[in-house]
Amino acid sequence: PMADQPEADAGAGGPQVSWPRRRWNTQLRIGFATSARARLARDVLSVDAELNPAVVSRRATVDADDLVVDFAATDLKSMRNAVNGFLDMVALVERTLVEFGDARDVREAHEPGAPPPPPAVPENGARRE
Repeated sequence: PMADQPEADAGAGGPQVSWPRRRWNTQLRIGFATSARARLARDVLSVDAELNPAVVSRRATVDADDLVVDFAATDLKSMRNAVNGFLDMVALVERTLVEFGDARDVREAHEPGAPPPPPAVPENGARRE
């Protein structure tokens, strides 16, 4: 049979159809406004590993302003669930960046060449009131 065709297995109880074990692969390219935002998204989204790494694996890299994510899965249902869950998280990261912005990206977008913003927490660790 062809690779995408089921194999017939004539065992006790008559023929049964089983799909061969195969790794499915896909790649997502998600564009961001800047490479800094793409790296920030990669770092934030890489914190959570796949729930079952024996079934689904994920690798994220940055190429210019794009977040590039490669998925591999043993079955299509697991691939779909992993990609859908990841896209939900990407949407949350993007909404957060739009809502709160990255101070450096926002300032640079409005005032090219402007100095970086002051740190949120002073170097001595004391918090501002």
